[in-house]
Amino acid sequence: MSPEEFQRMIAPLRDEYRAALPATLALITQLWQSVLEGKETAMDRDTLRREVHNLAGTGSTFGLSGLTEAARAFEMLWDAAGLPHQPLDAEPQQRQQLQQAMDALFRAAQA
Repeated sequence: MSPEEFQRMIAPLRDEYRAALPATLALITQLWQSVLEGKETAMDRDTLRREVHNLAGTGSTFGLSGLTEAARAFEMLWDAAGLPHQPLDAEPQQRQQLQQAMDALFRAAQA
């Protein structure tokens, strides 16, 4: 299969992915806000991590390689902060890095 044929084949899937992206980002925004406010549950943290992980795994497939990179960067910071297992109790610098990574994720999703 040629690259052009492959692109034609996945075009409808790419359109679906991009159409669903705002809802995914809205969920991530809601969950991230809960984390920042200290109002999240362990399930919220798991859901946030999973949603960002899904973006890391799928963005490049659908032409958003910047989204994949930004999601991976957030994931790495998230894991380094121990957030899969505990609420956010990060140093101000770590909190700022997480916020910057989240902001980068949203900018990449708009590309």
